[in-house]
Formats: sequence, structure tokens, C-alpha cells
Amino acid sequence: MNQHPSVKEAAVIARSVEGENQLFAYVVPQADQTISAGELRQFLKSKLPSYMVPARFVRLPALPLNPNGKVDRKALPEGEPMVENIVAEFKPPQTPLQMQLQLVFERFLKKRPIGIDVSFFELGGDSLQALNLIIELERVTGKTLPLGILYEAPTIDALSKAIERHTDTKFSSLVPLQPLGKRAPLFFIHTTPGDVLGYGGLVYHLGTEQPSYGFQSLGFGDPNQSHQRVEEMAGYYVQLLREFQSHGPYYLGGWCYGGIIAVEMAHQLRAVGEEVAFLGLIETPAPLPEKNVVRFYLRRVDRLLKMNPAQWYRYLRAKINYFRGVKQANEQRFRRVEKADVKDGSVEEINQHLARLERVYAVNDCAMKVYRSRYYPGKVTLFNSAVQDPTVIRDPLYGWGGLADKIEMYVIPGDHDTILAEPQVRQLAQKMSDCIARAASETATLQARRSAT
Repeated sequence: MNQHPSVKEAAVIARSVEGENQLFAYVVPQADQTISAGELRQFLKSKLPSYMVPARFVRLPALPLNPNGKVDRKALPEGEPMVENIVAEFKPPQTPLQMQLQLVFERFLKKRPIGIDVSFFELGGDSLQALNLIIELERVTGKTLPLGILYEAPTIDALSKAIERHTDTKFSSLVPLQPLGKRAPLFFIHTTPGDVLGYGGLVYHLGTEQPSYGFQSLGFGDPNQSHQRVEEMAGYYVQLLREFQSHGPYYLGGWCYGGIIAVEMAHQLRAVGEEVAFLGLIETPAPLPEKNVVRFYLRRVDRLLKMNPAQWYRYLRAKINYFRGVKQANEQRFRRVEKADVKDGSVEEINQHLARLERVYAVNDCAMKVYRSRYYPGKVTLFNSAVQDPTVIRDPLYGWGGLADKIEMYVIPGDHDTILAEPQVRQLAQKMSDCIARAASETATLQARRSAT
């Protein structure tokens, strides 16, 4: 650190943080010089192995000295950390494995969100923690990992690639997100782009006692096998679900598009005599049913008539903007990456990933346009945002009032796009966890009564 041109003097000590030793660096900048923790990290990473880079940097006007003129290490204060700039932009997971690793990193290091390009050692991890993290990763992934893998691949991105190189990673639509815990597993279904990465924060806050899995589009593995109809898609997921868990009760959930697929899966499970104990729909507007479902259309007309002029104006304006801007929004969502945008990694590889997302999105979108819902003879639990999507007719039940036997509804702060983001996702996770626990208790009671009779 003393070799850095902006550093006048520095000292490093080990401090105990929650029972673990971490390196603390104390820095006195040169007069009229500014320096950030991120700059120092990058400087030290070019000269030292990652595990020797301090976890925390503290700026001081001067180092405390003892009567002999040496640095008084016992007098070094914890102090406020220097400004961090480890990464200019948070980089989210790109694959289910990266999401799985991210959840372990965040839970283990008690920090979130953690980008896939940030080193474990930059976040304060040391050699003892690295050993414990490897043990935890093996528990979650079910794979045997070499003890030194974190030193070779300290970031989530590098670690996921190292794991894929050393293990058989055949594509599967059913992926583990957080497989630990003794409760009945909860299965989330993908959104329109076909991935399950948006559920990361929710899975994190549901905790390690709630096993969570996700269904991703088959088109990611082979574009030629993409399902063209919602019924086929749901049927394939039900097949995988029953191979993983042969009998119910089942617990299903989905956000927006994923909620609709979850309902279709519930229909198919009930058709073969299986029980669906929990069906949680997050911000999921009901799709149009067949025209003979009179109750749905009567309720729809009733909600339209109850909208005031201001609500009508917002609704029509949002609809017009949506149809005008959907192509532009999709192009932005799957924008090709130029070389100038990427400092590390392959531009071609990133563009291939975006092209795959775009292709799956288009197929799934077409499948939904021709899908017609039908009356569900069970219970659905709605988790709707406080700020309703303006493109949807104002209805607290999002149209499900005429399409389900029983409806339970909870309002979560935020809007359609932020309900799965901090801090709203904490409340969503708590409500969902309570509902799942209650459903499990009711199911156990019902099964006991059946056994008694």
C-alpha cells in the first residue's frame, strides 16, 4: 500500500469480526490526494494473492504512534470505512448455477446483493472462511469441489465456470435454487424470458429452511424443443415435477407469466388426483378465458364501469404507450453488446446468451397469446403490489374473481417491477412463508382426518 502514489503511510492489522479474523487496512493519503477502497483493492490485487487483500479500508489523518515513535497498533480505531467502488455496476447472475452460488455467498457473508464479478476475498473472506464456504457450496450444489477452487476462481462468475468444467452439467428445465431445509419444496415457474433469475431475492429471504426450485424454459437447452403451447409447457414441467416428487401435496408459485403456468400445472396435477396445497401468484393478471365463463366477463365489465375518469385516462394512456413501445422495450431488453461495452469476457458469448433469451421470449409470448384459462376449483393466493399495473383494468383480484373457487389476497408495497426487489421482497417473503406454513398445517390436518376415517 505504501507503494501507491496517493498513499503517505499505511498499516494493516487483523481484527475479529463475528468470530472470524479479517484484515483491516489503515490509510493516510498524501496531502491533497483522494483515493478510494476500490482503487487500493485493484492496486493490491495486481501485487498480492486475493486472500491477502484487506477486507476493510479505513482513512485516518495520521497513524497513532507510541512513545518510541512506532505505529501503536492497539490504538488503531475501527473507524468508518473508505468509500467503496469495487464495481461500477452490479452484475446479476446469468445462469441458475450463478444464482445458486450468489445465494450461498450472500447468506454466508451476510451481504447482498453480491455481483458475479466481485471476489470472495474482496468481500472480507479469509482462508478459514473459504474452507467453510466450500463445505457449504458442496452441500448446496451436491458436487465435490477441490479445496483450493476459491483461490483459482474467487468470483461467482469464475466459480460457476470452474464447476461446469469439472462436472457433468446436462441441461434440465428443473433447477435447484436453494435445496436445503426440511420443509416441503416450493417450485417457482419462469417468466416470459424463460429464466428464473428474478426469484433470487425472494428465495434468499425465504431462508434455508425452505427448499426452493425453479422451472426454466426447455428452449434454453435446445431451441428446437421450445414448447409452442402453454398446456404442453405445463405438462412437461408436471412430468419433471412428479419424477422429482412422486406425489403431492405440491407447492407452486410464479410471478406474472410464471403464475399463469403455475395455475395450468395445478389444473393438470388435480386432473390426475394430486393435491396442490399452495398456489401463489405474484402480480399475475388472469388471462382471458373461454367466452362461456360468464362470471369473469361480468366482473370485468363491473370493474370497468367503476373506474373514474382519471383512472380511465391512465389506463388508456398506459395501453397506448405499451403497444407503441413494446417493440422498443424488447429491443432494449435484449440489446446486442458491442466490444466497447465489455471489458472482460467474450462479446460473442454474451450476444449468444441475449439471442437465446430473445428467442425464448418470443416463443413464450406467442404461446400465451393463444392460451385461454379455465375455472380453477381450488384456492389461489394472490400477492399483488400496492401500485397496480396501469395497463391492467383496476381490480384488486387481477381478474381471478371469476376464475377460482377460493381466493386469498395480500397487498405488498411497490409496483409490478419492484415487488421482487428490496425492500419489498422482504415483506413478500414473510407473507408467502406464513401462507405456506398455514397450507402445510391445514394439509396435515386434512390427511390425518382422512386416515382416521
